[in-house]
Amino acid sequence: MTQRVVIVQEYIPTYRRPFFDSLRLIAGNEGWDLKVVAGEPRGAQAARGDASSGADVHARTVRLHVGRRRLELRRLPHEIRDADLVIYEQARRNLDAHLALRSPRRKVGLWGHGFDHSPGVSPRDEALLRGMTLRADWFFGYTAAGVDHVVSYGYPAARATVVNNSTDTTSLRAQLAKVTSSDIAGLRGPASPDAQFVAYVGALDVTKRIEFLIEASELVARDVPAFRLLVVGDGPASASISQRVADRPWARVMGRLEGRELAVVLRTSSAIACPGAVGLVAVDALTAGVPIVTTDWPYHGPERAYLSRSNSITTDNSIEAYAQGLTRVLQDRPLRLALAEQGKRDSRRYSVEQMASAFGEGIGRALAS
Repeated sequence: MTQRVVIVQEYIPTYRRPFFDSLRLIAGNEGWDLKVVAGEPRGAQAARGDASSGADVHARTVRLHVGRRRLELRRLPHEIRDADLVIYEQARRNLDAHLALRSPRRKVGLWGHGFDHSPGVSPRDEALLRGMTLRADWFFGYTAAGVDHVVSYGYPAARATVVNNSTDTTSLRAQLAKVTSSDIAGLRGPASPDAQFVAYVGALDVTKRIEFLIEASELVARDVPAFRLLVVGDGPASASISQRVADRPWARVMGRLEGRELAVVLRTSSAIACPGAVGLVAVDALTAGVPIVTTDWPYHGPERAYLSRSNSITTDNSIEAYAQGLTRVLQDRPLRLALAEQGKRDSRRYSVEQMASAFGEGIGRALAS
């Protein structure tokens, strides 16, 4: 009998679709019936403008608010409710996951960070996340650090899989290879020949600390006249950031870019600036050979683990120290090239194909356990 696997998502961002496409190929080879169920983005998620239509089944989402807490319940279609394995995101707000974890009718997996990277997490919130994780039949961790964390509080290591969360690095490398000198000249525009570009790439929300970046950039622009900042992304803070830099000749807000347009930005930039939460931009930066400059802020995403002293720069968490870090990478070309080359080597560990392979292996073990 064909085994049925369901993966439930809040919504599917564009960057996640290639992973699900790769996982579907593995499911076909293994003989599983795989369905990806997703709702529609709302609020801050919708403001990012990155939603994809890559779901197999649309789920109607009911959103509840209890005090400050937002809860979400996705109603799965009847024909897939009795799947052999249902995998939910490891998030406290997923009421459907809590309900499924208390049901003996099917195996339930969770996938996610392993621990909460958000500021202001209470001991009660941490206990709630631990409790739901310990009930799961299988855990798929974004990184090894996440799996180590859940194992540290008692989750069985034999029922955990490290997937190494990734973007589509294969496609990105192909796009980077197509970028021409005229593409770069077009982006540079009338900038002087010695202009040095730094890019921010990601969602424009409070966790990314764009205001911090702008204040640090003021200092960099004072000391490095050739400095130019490109802000690439969209989100709730987009309008306020555009207004904030409107009279800064060294800054440009470009909106959300992907594919060839993003590749041109990466090829033109000397560094990626990310003083706030480092996430999957780490994978893109390593792949493109563009060093990330970040801070020792304690609330990074799990992909921060992909960065090291040999492929990136981490400064103290102050505007002055961060400005010095950006200035250093711009002015020290041998350092910048060394970081870039190591980043390219390290990036070979990450791809959606490898991620899907690890995830598929975990699904197979979960179904057989």
